[in-house]
Amino acid sequence: MRYIFLSVIFFCSVLFGVQQHIVLVGPPGAGKGTLASFLQERYGYYNIACGDILREHVKNGTEFGNLVKTYISQGDPVPAQIALDALIKPEVESALSMNKPFIVDGFILSVEHRDALLDYFKQQNILDTVYIIQLDASDESIIDRVMSRVVCTTCHKNFTQQDRSCDICGGPLVARDDQKIIVQRLSKYHANIEPVVATLPALCKVIRIDTELPLAQLEQEYQTILLHSGVL
Repeated sequence: MRYIFLSVIFFCSVLFGVQQHIVLVGPPGAGKGTLASFLQERYGYYNIACGDILREHVKNGTEFGNLVKTYISQGDPVPAQIALDALIKPEVESALSMNKPFIVDGFILSVEHRDALLDYFKQQNILDTVYIIQLDASDESIIDRVMSRVVCTTCHKNFTQQDRSCDICGGPLVARDDQKIIVQRLSKYHANIEPVVATLPALCKVIRIDTELPLAQLEQEYQTILLHSGVL
């Protein structure tokens, strides 16, 4: 049923020319980056990957990046309004100026972040065209999946351990996380973010997708869903 619902959404967006924007939520390792990359590469979605943008600011030593480091050192998320102004607003405005649908990945970390994002969408008169896609997976499958990943040290693209070098930039690959780190991240998600995600269906349109599949099959699964919608 959820696949049919998703298909109807994309079919209507093509039929009536309405751009459907997406906010991705779900535990770390559930496949949010995989889906965002797929939609970006195949359909031209503008990908607002908050974690990547934050890391770039920190790496470049910008004023915002130095502020981010302060909050990270204290173990706190960047306050909602500061993150919205620095991360979301410029990127959404850029996407809309190019007439592109956008994906927001990694912003909803608290009730404050949720409210700031949805209020901003209301102000822009686009909340009705925004869909929350919640990706679900068990902790066990996520741990297995993440432990098999390596990441490029240069461009941060994810690969499996069978890959030897980055096919984008040729950079070296290193293990993304150890098991202790991913277990800690999942615990933090369940305690702090999952309760916020559970409130979203009462506030906006939410689609849940089960990603209990091997990483190599996830893109094909997403493609199958979009094929059924008539987009491909």
